[in-house]
Amino acid sequence: MPRAAMFQELLDKTELTIDERELQLPVSVDETGSIVTLAELVDEKAPVAVRRALGRWPSEPRHRQVRQVRNLSSDELRVLAEATLEVSDPTANAAIVGQGDFSTKELLDEVRRETDVGRRLVEAVRTHSLFIESAIEAGKVHVVQPQVRVILPEFDF
Repeated sequence: MPRAAMFQELLDKTELTIDERELQLPVSVDETGSIVTLAELVDEKAPVAVRRALGRWPSEPRHRQVRQVRNLSSDELRVLAEATLEVSDPTANAAIVGQGDFSTKELLDEVRRETDVGRRLVEAVRTHSLFIESAIEAGKVHVVQPQVRVILPEFDF
């Protein structure tokens, strides 16, 4: 099944949940090759109802254009994967079946060296960004407010 059909089938059953904190995550590039954030993608591609739900009302016309993920070159996708890793939790580790455990820094190195692991990660970022783009363009987005987590000390009663 082609990805577009797979995404549409998935979006027919559910919506993409976006937390406001995720708006600064990289999802594409513009015509100059600069990174585009989720907020910028929403501003340009989302239906008005989605923009309003996220509190996004662009007041000025955009001077750059978000490129569709499906049209990005392999070099642009690698830059996007690097940007995604650069904003990831530096203390996180990922286990890849048959390859071992990798830190964020090691994954970034794999992408830059264009190893098999790096190429797989670039493809995973591409697929993820394609899904986000599809959901936003279809207006199948559910916005959640960040939850405040309070950690209380343990007391002996």
